[in-house]
This record gives sequence, structure tokens and C-alpha cells, in this order.
Amino acid sequence: MISGISVMLAALYYWHKKSTPTARPLTQSLTKWVLAVTLTPIVLTLAFGLSMQTIVMAEMMIGVVPLLPLLIFQAFGTLPAHFVARVTLLATLIVNAGALLAAPLYTAWRVDFTKGWRKQLPVQDMAQEATRLWHERTHAPLMYVAGSTWYANGTSFYSPEHPHSFPNSDPTLAPWVTPARIHRYGVLTICPVTAEDAGCLENAAHYTTPQTVKIAVNMAHHFAGHTTPDHSFVVMITPPSS
Repeated sequence: MISGISVMLAALYYWHKKSTPTARPLTQSLTKWVLAVTLTPIVLTLAFGLSMQTIVMAEMMIGVVPLLPLLIFQAFGTLPAHFVARVTLLATLIVNAGALLAAPLYTAWRVDFTKGWRKQLPVQDMAQEATRLWHERTHAPLMYVAGSTWYANGTSFYSPEHPHSFPNSDPTLAPWVTPARIHRYGVLTICPVTAEDAGCLENAAHYTTPQTVKIAVNMAHHFAGHTTPDHSFVVMITPPSS
């Protein structure tokens, strides 16, 4: 994709090399409106992040993306097209080359120094292991998976059977998962043994039966020769009613 954009910019440069475009800048009032709409997500994100102590994530800046080009065009729209295209192409190549060179270093830094990085959680590994444990103890198809949101949703995605997710064993988050359905089809619950997920087992207890089996599991995430420390889990298997 990056290469395609670079080629398009290069073609734009050569196509408009000798052209003299007619500048059509935005009106002053419209410029102020675009500026306000573009910068408001940044201001609100920082304000609420500082006041409410919330985590600021890159996804919160998505609102800036659609209108930012308008501000750039407004600032540079009166310049010759070939100059703008040449500068844009050069900037694109520099940024992309820098990102490509920095990517391995950034990944190594995230893996080695940010132990709480969620991408290091053994979500896929646990999904496969929990599915195996389910079939080891019941012959029924896996229809529902509950527990921690990350592992319920992750198992729904990574398990070969793609069961319905029942995050946090909370019916308000998945109202289609009813006690009657769990009684009929059973449920697999995955609870990490962490302070953050202290309520996982308590919520899951509402759907256990005398046939429920609890299994302690230690699991690490393996990727490209790197192995994370073990994470502890409690897997609860509630088989379908006979």
C-alpha cells in the first residue's frame, strides 16, 4: 500500500510538472470551522485523559484524519502542483523508510520493556488449549465461551469452532446467551488469575452446575522465537445437560 501511494505521488508529480493550478482556498469562516472540527478530537482527548486519568490511545485520533488534508491543502494550495507533489513524495519516502527501519527496534522495545503489552498475552494459545480441554472432557460441540473479555472474544475468533462469546459472563453484554441455552449447550469459561480479573470466577459461578470441572492452566505466548512468562488461568468446563 505504501509503495502504491508513493508511485501515485510520483506520477502526480510528473503529470503536473508544468501545470499551473488555479488556487481555490477556503473562505475564512470555513477555514475556522474545519480547523475547529479537526482539532477538537485532540483537545478533548487530552482534556479528558488528564482530568479522568484515562489511557490515551492512537485510535482516539481517528477523527482528525478525514479533515486534516483540507487544512494541508489550505496551507499549501497556492503553491505550484509540481512542488507540492515533489515535497509530498519526498516526505512520504522518508517517513516510510524511517518507520521500516524503526519497526524491529520498536517491537523489541515493546516486548522487552513493556511487560503489560496486551499483544503478548497468550490469547491464541489459550484459545486452542481451552478448546482441546473442552473436547477432552465432553463430546459436545463448543457453542459458548465465557470469562475475561480478552479471552472470551479471542477464543471466539481463534478457536476452530468459533463459539459465541459471552464476555465476563455478563448477559447485558450478550443478551442472546441465556441460561436456558447454556443449560442446553454448556459453556467454556476462561478466567486469568490476576487482580484485574478478580470478578471473573465470581460471575462465572452463576452458570456452574455440579458437573462443572475446574482446571488450572499455565500458558505462555510463543512468537518468532520469543516466549513470554507464564500466565495462570482457571478453565471451567460446564458440559451440556444430558
